[in-house]
Amino acid sequence: MTDRIFDATALLETYRNALAPAFQAQQEGVKALERLARYQYAVAGDYLVSWLPSRLSSAPRSASSCAAAFRN
Repeated sequence: MTDRIFDATALLETYRNALAPAFQAQQEGVKALERLARYQYAVAGDYLVSWLPSRLSSAPRSASSCAAAFRN
């Protein structure tokens, strides 16, 4: 009977090949989540760009009037 030597690289390669589809799906999910976060960040930036000039157009002169302008 021949004694086989334990081959860790073959074992790891087998697990790597078996789990490759799950790893690929996880990467695609993270990419989709990143796209969603970038889209939300862009929408928030567009909203800020459209909202800020209207708030600053009144040009408040004191700190209390500035705070009142941003409370509304």
